[in-house]
Amino acid sequence: MSYRRRVMRGGQTDYEYRILTGAKAGQIVDHIDHDMTNNAPENLRLTDKQGNGANRAGAQRNNRSGHLGVSRRSNGTWIGYVHYRGKQYARSFPTMQEAIDFREWLADEFFGAYKP
Repeated sequence: MSYRRRVMRGGQTDYEYRILTGAKAGQIVDHIDHDMTNNAPENLRLTDKQGNGANRAGAQRNNRSGHLGVSRRSNGTWIGYVHYRGKQYARSFPTMQEAIDFREWLADEFFGAYKP
């Protein structure tokens, strides 16, 4: 199913996952496995915008490397990068695998449990 269940709370309709986590107005609920219909308590966590954005499902459709945070430069080298709190952290490598490994390391350092 591809719907999100809505339920009544205090006379108003709200999403089930918000009620299960006790989320207040302005708080963000993150579905760890990216499945908005999976409202199991172990799949939900309260987070901020940064944490929710960090837990992306993967690379965008127009990504040519197939890996989030890895792209090929015009000179043929590969770059691994992460955006974190308004800054970009990046490094160039001769091979795509080195860029992927570096990007994974950055994601572990900056995002921890929210790592995509």
